[in-house]
Amino acid sequence: MRFPKFFFKLILFSLFLSIFPVITLGLYSYIKLTSSVEDKIYKANEQILLQNQMRVEQTLKTIEHSVVQFSNSQLLNDSLEQNVTFRQFDVFFQFYKELKKLQTIDLPIQDIYLVNFEKGWLINNNGLQSLDADEKRKYEQIMINTSWTLDTDDLSDRYTGGIKYLKKLPTDFAAHYSFLIVKIPYANLNKLIKSNNELGDIMILDKSYRVLSDKRNTPEGSDLSDTLLAKELTAFAGDSGYLSIKSESSEEAVHFRKSDYNGWIYITRTPVQTILSDSRAIGWITLWTCVGIFLLNLFISLFISRRMYTPILKLYQSAIRSARGPEPENLKDEFQIITNRFSSLLHGQSEWMLRNERQLPQLKDFFVLHLLDGKIKHEEIQHKIALYGFSGPWKHMSVIATEIDDLHQTRYTEKDLDLLLFAIHNMVGEIIPESKLFHSMVTRKTVVVLLGGDHLTADHFRQEPYVFSELLQSQVAQFLDLKISVGMSRIFASLMDAPTALEEALEALKYKFRVGAGSILFIGDVQPEDESRFSFPEKWVKELIDAVKLADEAMARRLLTSCIQTMAEKNITYKQYQILLAGLLTELIKEILKTGEYFPALHDGKKSMFDQLFALKTVPDTEQWFLHSIILPIVRIMARRKYILNKKISDLIIEIIHEDYDKDLTLESCAVRLNYHPNYIKRVFRQDTGSNFSEYLSQYRLKKAKEWLLETDMTISEIAEKLRFSNLQNFSRSFRRMVGVSPSEFKEQNERNYGTQVP
Repeated sequence: MRFPKFFFKLILFSLFLSIFPVITLGLYSYIKLTSSVEDKIYKANEQILLQNQMRVEQTLKTIEHSVVQFSNSQLLNDSLEQNVTFRQFDVFFQFYKELKKLQTIDLPIQDIYLVNFEKGWLINNNGLQSLDADEKRKYEQIMINTSWTLDTDDLSDRYTGGIKYLKKLPTDFAAHYSFLIVKIPYANLNKLIKSNNELGDIMILDKSYRVLSDKRNTPEGSDLSDTLLAKELTAFAGDSGYLSIKSESSEEAVHFRKSDYNGWIYITRTPVQTILSDSRAIGWITLWTCVGIFLLNLFISLFISRRMYTPILKLYQSAIRSARGPEPENLKDEFQIITNRFSSLLHGQSEWMLRNERQLPQLKDFFVLHLLDGKIKHEEIQHKIALYGFSGPWKHMSVIATEIDDLHQTRYTEKDLDLLLFAIHNMVGEIIPESKLFHSMVTRKTVVVLLGGDHLTADHFRQEPYVFSELLQSQVAQFLDLKISVGMSRIFASLMDAPTALEEALEALKYKFRVGAGSILFIGDVQPEDESRFSFPEKWVKELIDAVKLADEAMARRLLTSCIQTMAEKNITYKQYQILLAGLLTELIKEILKTGEYFPALHDGKKSMFDQLFALKTVPDTEQWFLHSIILPIVRIMARRKYILNKKISDLIIEIIHEDYDKDLTLESCAVRLNYHPNYIKRVFRQDTGSNFSEYLSQYRLKKAKEWLLETDMTISEIAEKLRFSNLQNFSRSFRRMVGVSPSEFKEQNERNYGTQVP
């Protein structure tokens, strides 16, 4: 017996599987985990910076907004010109109360100053104070209009020193003589900063690189403009990023963000040593893990290789003993010897199985199915044809695909489809002679037939598929009472082209949308040569949508028929026809969504609306589906919305009349205010109220005139003028025409009958 080559290969392969994956996995794990740790720290610092920046800026903006509201208050504007003294206690108390309102618990404000250096007074938490000459000059020299600045009065104390917000007053004049000053101490500002000590420390600098807050206890107000950190930040081009700052004793990873709001710089500083410490720990863990895995895999590989080779050795010995003749020398290892022996056995078994007629039809179906799917190699075809006993091949061949058009309005249901297709398949075997039929089978819910002939030319052969298709249609109509359509491929000469021919036959069936059910369709006749030229019928679709919006059902029906007929009559492919239908459906769905109404077709059913549409095969079915599933439901929605809209317009007009009856009110002015055409609101108002606009306005003015005559001391002339009559005579004439008496007579009659209600 030869040297066990396969066993040697198996050991080498097992060793390779033990070493290479472990090394690769170890290196990948170390690099990936190290990168992941650093990335998490970076993202965490970036997130903390963003959260703190948003928290601080939101607080500052809230303070600024409150100050702006107070600066625009009537109390402040009325009192800036006054010389407030202790005698004006009510003014001082109002100011003091308003300033206290600004200092809520949620805001870190320590004190608010209202300074009028022109009048020489100041109000803050300590009360009302007078300004001396030096203090007046100090405030007059402040050039900043509105800003957050460092409070330089006391930089050393974190509870008194801090930042301040300045706003000049009054706000509507270029010249100013007052200030609102909000002070926030460093200690309160630091309370807004939330940091994670494990990730890094947070620092806030102003535009001049002065410290506003620092968790490392760098004194607030310290000037860092000459430090390496400030120089690196100045040189950096972006508003946020990452810097590595090296010093003699350490190296730090610095993340920063520059604020667009006030120019402050938010910074986190993390020692590089902290980041690398996690990476080193990961490296050692990965190394020892890989060593352990390698040793374990080495032992397992040796054990399993021996166990796996034992049955292979037995098979090899059995193959050698059962082989007839000497052992072939050209075989490389034990597996090739075993494979050679089993191939001989299987070949003999296959020949025995193929002689069994009961399995031959299934094998034929299996072969043809693979042939039509393009899974049979060219060199296998001739062998399989001879093996299975197929007719042909011929010089000319064609594929025809037959499908049942529709089971609706027949005695059959969808459950009967498979049996019906099987019956049609049997009819094909009776109609087409065996010498011309290569094979027929049921697949993709169609009966697929591959036939051929040795005619002189392809044109002569083309007549036979037509003749067989017409005969099949008549037989199906006679015995099954069904309509079928037949799709025919182009003529081809090689069975390797059968997959393409099948697709052509199935594609031809799709074009019955243009010619109707019960058709025989040759792909060359129905498929357009130029597939690129087609356009969407925007005019028809727009008119259809307009009719739907107007809730005009009759017009919508006519336009839907015209639209779909226009699409179907175009010289386009089936896919292009589906694209046009999908475009129409999309436009209608847009209108559905605009209404905001619940639409059952969008939510009900297992299939989407597009799946339902693409399942339709004929133009009438498509038209009926659009009409009953989409058009009519939308028309009903639009009709209901139109009624509600008209009612709302009438209510708005009545509201305008009741509010502005004493103004020059016309139908045109109401139309402008409601953004509708006058003729439209005129028609809507008459439909809802039963009277036109001018009549309703006159009646309401008459009602008000009666009330004023009885309940007020207004003269008739004043009433006529208030109700927009050009003169007293016109008012009296109109009043007499509508009431039957003049205004004065009406008033006298009701005075004699005191207590009479206004009619």
